[in-house]
This record gives sequence, C-alpha cells and structure tokens, in this order.
Amino acid sequence: MHSSFALYSVWQFHLGGGLMLRRGLLICSSALLIFLSRGECEENLVPNPGFIASQEVALAPHFWYHGTGDVEGVKSSEFSVGLAGDPPLAALGIKGGEDRSGEWWCRIEGLEKGKTYLLSFKAYRDEFLEAVYPEVEIFNQRMRLGNHLISKGWQDFSFSFTAVNETTTLKFINEYPVQFYFSSPFIVKADDKHREGSPPFIKDTKPLLRNDVFPLIAYGATEEDFSFISDIGFNGVVTGVSNGNVEQLIEASNREGLFLVARPESKEVLKRLSESDRLLGWYVEDEPEARSVPVERIQDTVNIIRQAGSTHPTFMAMVRPEFAQSYREGADVILMDQYPVPNEPLIWLSKSMEQAKRIAAGKGIWAVVQMFGGQGWKGKGWDREPTYEEMRALSYLAIIHGAEGLFFYTVKDGNYDLRLNKPHLKEVRQLIQELKFLSPFFLFNAEGIPEFTSDSLYAYAPDGSKPVHARMLKDGKRLCIIAINVLDKPVKGRLSGLENGISFLDDYFSGERHVVKDGNIIDEFKPYEVKLYIAGKSFMKIRVLDGKTDTIKARFFTEVAETQLDKTLGLMFRELPSDDRAIFFKADSDKNIVIHSLHVKGPFDLIFLDAEQKIASIYKNIPPCDRESLCRQYTSGRFPAGAIEVRAGVIDNLRIKEGDRVEFY
Repeated sequence: MHSSFALYSVWQFHLGGGLMLRRGLLICSSALLIFLSRGECEENLVPNPGFIASQEVALAPHFWYHGTGDVEGVKSSEFSVGLAGDPPLAALGIKGGEDRSGEWWCRIEGLEKGKTYLLSFKAYRDEFLEAVYPEVEIFNQRMRLGNHLISKGWQDFSFSFTAVNETTTLKFINEYPVQFYFSSPFIVKADDKHREGSPPFIKDTKPLLRNDVFPLIAYGATEEDFSFISDIGFNGVVTGVSNGNVEQLIEASNREGLFLVARPESKEVLKRLSESDRLLGWYVEDEPEARSVPVERIQDTVNIIRQAGSTHPTFMAMVRPEFAQSYREGADVILMDQYPVPNEPLIWLSKSMEQAKRIAAGKGIWAVVQMFGGQGWKGKGWDREPTYEEMRALSYLAIIHGAEGLFFYTVKDGNYDLRLNKPHLKEVRQLIQELKFLSPFFLFNAEGIPEFTSDSLYAYAPDGSKPVHARMLKDGKRLCIIAINVLDKPVKGRLSGLENGISFLDDYFSGERHVVKDGNIIDEFKPYEVKLYIAGKSFMKIRVLDGKTDTIKARFFTEVAETQLDKTLGLMFRELPSDDRAIFFKADSDKNIVIHSLHVKGPFDLIFLDAEQKIASIYKNIPPCDRESLCRQYTSGRFPAGAIEVRAGVIDNLRIKEGDRVEFY
C-alpha cells in the first residue's frame, strides 16, 4: 500500500432518490457524516455515479469506460452495467480475464491541488475466496481491498487522498476470473478539522498499569482454563462475561492472579466487573474493519461502558493498520493482529504497528502474537504452528516497536487446542515465563532507537528496512537495549547511536561483553536472535583462599547482583558463566538468602558465605527446573554475607571446600 492513502471503514448506507448523472448534485449520506460536520452537504465530483447508460450503445454509461484487451488467444475480461447485489443497486460489474484489462474508469475533474478528498463506494461479491480481492486506483496509486470479506451483501469502503493535480482517473479493477460489482461512488472534499480526526472520544480512562505490570494476555479462555493459563505464566485473559458467570470469573481471576480483558454484555456486568481490581480493561471489538462494523456501534459500546461508571481502558484488535484512523476513537489500545507464520515475513507485524502509530497518533499500539497453527488451521493459511524462535522474535519485535503489553492467540478455539501439542505447549510456556520475568526491563522508559548497519551479505529485510531492529530503554541509571534480527539468516554489523559515557554493554542472554567505540558496538546475530544489552552492571574480582594456609585456590571475575531485579533473575534464561566467572548475591542485612534454579539452562554450584566471608555451605551440581512449584529452594542460614554461583564442576575442580575464605578486590 502506498503511504499517501488513508483508509476508513464506513457503515451501510443507501443513496436515496433517482440516479445521478452529472456532478453538481449535493450528497448528504450517513456514510459521509463519519467525516463531515453533521448537516453539511458536499458536491460529488464523480460523474454519473448512478451509471446511467446510453440506450443506443451497450455497456456505455456516460463518462465511464472499461478496458479493452487486444491480445488474441486469451480469455477476455467481462463487463456489465445494471442492477446487482442484495439489495439491488446500480452497479458496474467486472469479471477479470487473461487479457488483464478488467477495469472500469472515469475522469475526475475540479480537484484543488494539495487538498484532501474522501472517496467512498460499495463493493459486492457472491462468494469469498482467499487472497482474491479487487482494487481501486486514483492518482496512479492502487489500493488492494484486502478487507473485502463480506459476500452476498454490499460492503462499504472509503479512502482519503491528497490531490496531486486538478484532474485524475478513478479506476475499479478486478484481475481475477470471479465477479465483482461496484456501486455508489462519490468524491467530496474533506475539511481540515475532520481530516485530522475528531476530538478524542474516550475521556478519563485509567492508566494501563504501565508502572506495575507488563500485560501478557491469552485469548481463548473460560474460567475452567484459568489455572492452566496461570501455570503457563500469562497474567491475564480475554474472556466473555455474562450475568451468569461474572462472579465465577472474578473468583477464578483472584485465585489465579489473572487480569481480565472482558467482553461487555450488560450494564450489570459492567458495574460488577468495574468494582474488581482484576479488571484490566474492556475488549470492545475484534477486527471491525474486516466486517465494516459501523464506528457508531463501537462508540455506543464505549458510551455504555462509561455510563456504567467504568474508566478502564478499551481494547480493539485490527489486522489492517490503514483503518486505525476510522476506529481510533473506539479504543485506548489498538492491537495489531498479524499472523505471519508460515507465509509472511515477521516484519509484517512491526510494519503494521508503525503504520498504525502514524495514523492513530496518541493511541496505544500493542500486538497480538501468533502461537497457533496446524490442527484445524491446515489449508486455511496457517499449516503449522510458529516455532519457539518465531514466537520469541514476534514478541520482542512488538516490544521494540512500542507495545506496552502483548496478547497471544490462542489457547483454544473451535479449530485449535494448545494442550494437544505438548512440545509446542512447552515452548509457549518457556517463552511466556521468559517474558514474565524479564518484563521489568520492558517497563523502562523509551530513550531512543539505535540504528543497525549491516556488514554482511544480508543488509536489508524483505521490505528494504534494516535487518536488526532495536530500542533503547532506561530507568534511572540502568540502561538496556533490546535488539532482534528479523531475518532467518545470520547478520553482522554495527549498532550505533549509543549514549556518551557508556564504555561497554553486556548481553544478558549470552554473557558476552561488547566494547563501545564512537557510539557503537559490533555484534553478530543468529537467525531471529534476540539480544538484551545492559549497561551499568557492577563487576568485581574475588579470590578464594584456603581456610588453613591462605593460599589462593581460585580467582573469579564476578558480576554483582545489586538490584532486586538482578537478584530475582540470577542465571535465569542465560548461558552459564565460564569457569573463571561467577555471580555474587549480597545479603540484605541479616535476612536469609534464598536461591532457586528456575529456568536456569544447566546445573551450577552454589556457595554461601557467613558474616566473616568464610564458606559456610556448599551445594554442588544443582539441577535446573522449569516449574516454580517444583523448584527446591536453597537457603543460607542466619547472618549471611552473600552467595556465589559458578558453573557446575568448578568447586570440585578447584577443590573449594567449607571453611575456605573469600576476598573481594
């Protein structure tokens, strides 16, 4: 799609009265009132929008012309003029042929150069066929009607465009051997105040818990699934709610610690849920642009929510970002709902997010991450489930492009059940657990967008953008950069635009240190690899002395877990340190230190120090675990000085034992 187009979805309308032949007639349709001040009427610049035809010449509506293929030996396109569709409307018909001439067109005159206009029309198809869509063209820019999903009924479309010249050609195009009809076209000038969007509809909404939690929300859940969803690591669900199950939902969400993104049903439900601290917000619509859902219907829903006293935010999922302007007043958060696996590049999601941010400025733009495929979806475009690497890449890609929460589709629906694929379920749990524990980083404030310059063969993504996307986040003195390779190929290059004063960055996942020079680092990325660079970590050197002879047994370059986040994470989701490295956990006053092995990638050895920095206890070869409820906890005892974690086997190899002494230097 060309960026100069802006699209709008409009509701059903009928042009009353007789057929219109020439310009100069005034139109006041309910569809136009989405853009124009109520009571305004505008001149339609489309000639003969009722397609009145000459009685002497067949298929010759005044001012309209159709394509004429002149290639012999191929099937020609077919054209028609007359009543069509349900209800019957005056329409132009096209059935595309091999001659590639399936188009109706007319000249548009009287435009003011530089002014913005609204083009609206209807389209009709008898049946829906996947990936078969007509097109419209104006000022030589084509728009594929990818949201023409309604069959056996008229669907409304509306576009805004800026006039490049005083005249142009309007075309309706169909290159497929199926029948499409077009009706009721009109073009009117949009005044500036309505082109920029009406004042925000939603007032006084609650903040989206930005400083408290990073939402990880699952689709496809009833209260019976809440325990299963909580065990995976999600902290919220999208769910239907009624008078009959509202109390059960509140009880189950409290028990499992889940937030609710609820589909409102009645005022009683709205009031009761609004009183619960488990309510995150309201799910007001799902892909409305695909069904031409009237904007007024969504605004009515939001009005009912506000009238019930709820100031919780509203959420809406959309596949086509170009429609975000039309529906922006119906939601605080627009969820971009792209499912690229296995047929599209992953950057379909990030491109859609960026486009929606431009069109619906001021709205939260989050993402729905695909985790379904196969099973009942085979033959429908999603023949397999995304891999762990693909789901992880989509999640971090959305965060890099500004998502302040993630939704995941789906745990189950009529065609799919996550429980049926145990290996995939394990990968989903692994991803959600990682996002859950690392989410405090995602709540840092956005600081900038570092730029990647590739030094490898793969210098660009499929859309021509850079292969590595990155975002800088900061919280006080702690700075981190999330970066991801969006390609399924390895890339190497420079990440530049870093702050002055940073001498090195440590990758959380690999443990590798990268020197900053001239505001950049050099790094290599595996296919779909995610990096979490952290600046400002503290390090020190320690040595272990024999408890009797004071001879040096070992030296370690040691990372210091200073913040509560550092202490919580420890070795979680990371590569284990090399034999000469360690992590030190300083004790908080006289409190016990508790160490676990949740989501650690391999076994490790653990040393507890007493108040005199002597080794009080040792635990060797601690195995990793993947369930918090099943993980053993290792405690220090009273008055500890700290704890040290090293790779499994190091203690035996270096003959470290209880009673040995540790020095920091």
